[in-house]
Amino acid sequence: VYNGEKYIEQRIHYFLHPDEWINGSELIIISPGSTDNTNQIINQFKDDSRVQIIIEKKITKIQCLNKYVPLAKNELLILSDFRQKVRSGSVKNLIRHFQDPEIAVVSSTLLDQNNTNFSFRNVLNKMAFNKLTYGSSLNVFGALYAQRKKYFTSFPENLLFDDLFVVANTLRQKKRLIQDKEAIIEDLSFENYYQKERIERLARGLLILISSQKQ
Repeated sequence: VYNGEKYIEQRIHYFLHPDEWINGSELIIISPGSTDNTNQIINQFKDDSRVQIIIEKKITKIQCLNKYVPLAKNELLILSDFRQKVRSGSVKNLIRHFQDPEIAVVSSTLLDQNNTNFSFRNVLNKMAFNKLTYGSSLNVFGALYAQRKKYFTSFPENLLFDDLFVVANTLRQKKRLIQDKEAIIEDLSFENYYQKERIERLARGLLILISSQKQ
């Protein structure tokens, strides 16, 4: 959670809500060098035994994952950003698939906040679902996905995006990656989100992935 004062309290309450919480879970919150009121907000939960709060210097999301995933005590990981809206029941819908030992990763489904049938994201989602009858999706939405901890591999720290590496690394381990239709996150519309700066960063991230992870 970097500078997430507008969203983080609502997200924490979502995970801790009795209808969403799974007994035996833990919630690990990492603030990597936030300069707004994020640290004050998350420290309101420091006395909750379900919550572990980590205040870090400014490090990247990938560095956070590499450093703190090994501390997670349970077999299943739920990795979440803080900005997007998560629909009720999404976490439980993600983890129900792990009865199948061949499944290593389950992604949520990302929709536009003002969802329409003609959204470009809907096209991508339809393509992903069509593949699930016989193989793996090529989508992982980093904003919310689940993973078996034993298939987590540390990320090369030069990468910009964790989700693209998760796809490639899961297939490399000969395990399945699927997308759940009922685990829903909502974000800004595709057209509003992918402005010039974001498109340039995405292109840079793809080039880094391709050039450094050819295998």
